[in-house]
Amino acid sequence: MKITDDLIKKMKMNDTIKDGDICIVGVSGGPDSIYLLYVLNEACKDMYVKLHAVHVNHNIRGEEADSDERFVEEYCKELDIPIHIYSVNVPEFARNNKISEEEAGRSYRYKMYAKLAYELAAEDSVVKLFLGHHMDDQAETVLFHLFRGSSLKGIGGMNPERDFFAEDFLKPEFPGMDIPVSEFKIERPLLGIRKQEIIDELNGLGISWKLDETNMDVQYTRNKIRNIIIPSLEENIQKESVRHIADTAGDVREVQDFLDSYASTVYAKIVKKEKGITYIFGEEFKALHIAVQKHVAMRIISNAAGKRKDITREHIMMFIRLCNGETGKKISLPYRVVAEKSYEKIYVYKKKKFEKKPIDVDNSLIENISDMEEIIYINGKLVTERSEIYGIDFKIRDLDTVGGFDRGDIKKTYCTKYFDCDKINGALSLRYPKEGDYIILGGGQEKKFSRFMIDQKIPRMKRKSLLVLACGNHVLWVPDYDKVSTGAYLDNNTKKVLVAEIGTIA
Repeated sequence: MKITDDLIKKMKMNDTIKDGDICIVGVSGGPDSIYLLYVLNEACKDMYVKLHAVHVNHNIRGEEADSDERFVEEYCKELDIPIHIYSVNVPEFARNNKISEEEAGRSYRYKMYAKLAYELAAEDSVVKLFLGHHMDDQAETVLFHLFRGSSLKGIGGMNPERDFFAEDFLKPEFPGMDIPVSEFKIERPLLGIRKQEIIDELNGLGISWKLDETNMDVQYTRNKIRNIIIPSLEENIQKESVRHIADTAGDVREVQDFLDSYASTVYAKIVKKEKGITYIFGEEFKALHIAVQKHVAMRIISNAAGKRKDITREHIMMFIRLCNGETGKKISLPYRVVAEKSYEKIYVYKKKKFEKKPIDVDNSLIENISDMEEIIYINGKLVTERSEIYGIDFKIRDLDTVGGFDRGDIKKTYCTKYFDCDKINGALSLRYPKEGDYIILGGGQEKKFSRFMIDQKIPRMKRKSLLVLACGNHVLWVPDYDKVSTGAYLDNNTKKVLVAEIGTIA
């Protein structure tokens, strides 16, 4: 059979299959997967390849589904190929996960593919998952994405080969699977072949297959495209519509690959991180071509979200409009991601709920310092609700006395500050800013701390969670921005010095 012979030759020439591979084949019993299994079995006869078949019973069609399972099992026995059969109640799985039955079936299949991939993987091995998607499936996928609204990536359809991030499908059902494997791949070698060509090949070879009646149910969007829209295109517009759509998808993937590569280079240059928060400079971003802006924006948002799903064209355009907008604006994006413009920067971060951690003070050491109220320490560290992030060591030193502290020892550093104990009247606390706070600047000028943060161009997103060392409402020190109030500066009358030094809470 010419199509089959050409396909096997092409797969070997392109290293789609090669010695040492571990190959998993998804087999539903339909013509495409049965043909794929046959082709791979033929290709592997003179090669050292481990071939395994996987069948997932969705338990939707009752006896029909059970019949498909038995058919696949018998065909695999005929070819002497190990078969792995899994069963799931798809309607129940869909309800539990609040997704459609169509998505539930796909999700569970990939979980089982991933599970088996890890079980079969060996050190330095290449595990490949072969799927029987053909050219008609490709056209259907492109149209589905186009109608729904999609980026170039979606319009490019399915890749003939791509990485398979198996671990993404194993959480949380199968945690802790960690096997040293060089790579996982998904292979779709039938994308260049029409469905009817596959059926013709099977008929010529005398191989039977099963027909899934649910594929004819037009209540599903994909089935409407498959059974109504595509036949209409071929009959009324262009008989080669499917091939033209698939060819165009290939062109789009090439453009997408180029933009991805270029955008990766740009991303590495302009995207920065500051204490775990991603940001870019607005002017650098605006200087990019709009096509590159979209790719960089997608990468920034998806990296912050931890996934790409449900990030749409509108979200990308919202981000671009933000970059061109006024300072202080912010937008909410999927998965609790927030983008905020603050002066020349655009910050992107994921909102988290802050939970106070209980602190055991049973063994606290309570010390009286000068005329100040009590300060509570644990193992020499100041107790605060953010103690897991910051700790401050405090020491009291006499100034200009024997065995005390000499003025020559005073050196201004980012982590160590010096305060006149007699100018501190109250308990010290490391906390967030609050209403009524103030800071004293040069010349004794008292300024509202909220105004001070604006003048210092501290991003709005950081203002509520900014840590300050304060005595009552008097902010003495802003460690993150190396700002100190002049209200407790040392002078010629200083007798005792409070030395405050940032340390790490153990």
